[in-house]
Amino acid sequence: MRLSNNLRLEKNTIAYNGSSYGLDAYWQSVELPTVNFKTDDLMIGYRSSFIFKRNDFTRFTGSIARGYKSGGFNQHPYLNEEAVPRGQGPFDGIRNWDETSNSKGPVQILQFSLV
Repeated sequence: MRLSNNLRLEKNTIAYNGSSYGLDAYWQSVELPTVNFKTDDLMIGYRSSFIFKRNDFTRFTGSIARGYKSGGFNQHPYLNEEAVPRGQGPFDGIRNWDETSNSKGPVQILQFSLV
């Protein structure tokens, strides 16, 4: 049996300042409200897995992982403080869990993945 563990720790800071123009109901150019915010994210990701080799033809594996994508915001011009629902945001990073297990032999009989 083989066990494997990985850990990733990262601090990510994003300062976003955006301005843009749009069109009003009369097709006149208008300046849209600016978007200005800063995010500080502490990202923790890991993966833990095992491989059990039953014989030369069959092995069992399993893993669990957590990933992270910093930012998590869309750069649409309407993402200013007035457009964000009260009590939310501005915008958080995106977190992802992944659990996988399978069995391999001469014929693969089982595979399971949950994301």
